[in-house]
Amino acid sequence: MAGRYTQNDVALAVNDLFKQAFTQASDGKPALAVTNTDGTTISGGGGGGGAVTVADGADVTQGAIADAVITAGAAGTVSAKLRAISRDVGSILTNTPALGQAAMAASAPVVIASNQSAVPVSGTVTTTPPANASTNIAQINGVTPLMGNGVTGTGSLRVTIASDNTSNSNAWLVQGGKTNNNAAPGATNLGSLPAVANAAAPTWTEGNQVSQSSDLSGNQRVTLGTLIAGEDLTVNVIKVEQRFTYAAITSATTTTIKSGTGFLHAVTVTGGTAGTITVFDNTAGSGTAIATFSSTNALATYIFDVSFSTGLTVVTGAATNVTVSYR
Repeated sequence: MAGRYTQNDVALAVNDLFKQAFTQASDGKPALAVTNTDGTTISGGGGGGGAVTVADGADVTQGAIADAVITAGAAGTVSAKLRAISRDVGSILTNTPALGQAAMAASAPVVIASNQSAVPVSGTVTTTPPANASTNIAQINGVTPLMGNGVTGTGSLRVTIASDNTSNSNAWLVQGGKTNNNAAPGATNLGSLPAVANAAAPTWTEGNQVSQSSDLSGNQRVTLGTLIAGEDLTVNVIKVEQRFTYAAITSATTTTIKSGTGFLHAVTVTGGTAGTITVFDNTAGSGTAIATFSSTNALATYIFDVSFSTGLTVVTGAATNVTVSYR
């Protein structure tokens, strides 16, 4: 009978086996019935322990109840072999696997033959490759990736450059998407760096990204779109106003007006006592003289417009009223 046997099936088979091996004697106790190879039956008495007749050439040894269990295939008494059958049946009952899916401990081991045909496998297979394993991947997301240099395509991988990426020794080709005076720049558009050569000043559309303009000689075209302080477009001049600091002297004395470099504009006599006036490029009333002159007390201005390097010192020989303009 094909299929699995339950513990109950095995128990019934063993019971039939023992029924065939023993018959009932007249006193109700089991008697041993042994069948020879020629088909004849050797019978023994019941509980009375009667004699047993064995046919010529037969080899039957009943043995004692306590005979040791024999190993598989070994010779032994009937009692020893019956004990071996009992042991093997018990082992079968104990090791009969449970039906359906079960844990490894409750399952029978199976060895797949070397000539086993292909066995289909379904479900999710999880593998754990060893560390630093070299694996060739033919496709990514179902698409074969593009390798090497070339144009873009469905197999091109997206790449994000890290914020701390080291500088690239090879120049990257960067191409803008805007032409000159075409449209307003977007947030990701590159600014226009070169200039466009024009014989005359160009006119642009307000709000557009434009290039610088140069004349045909390569000179960048620059103009002042609004008036600056002092500019007079009517007569095409720039008005310039000179401004100086002053120092007033009213007695016969030596006056150090400024230390360091500077500019002497003028010396003006406004009154007082006529006398000699000496101007030095120094911080003392000596050294390099810028000018020495005698003046009256009449109003007069002496223009110099010269630079000095060490300092500006004026020596008045009389109580002449003098105003020095400098910066």
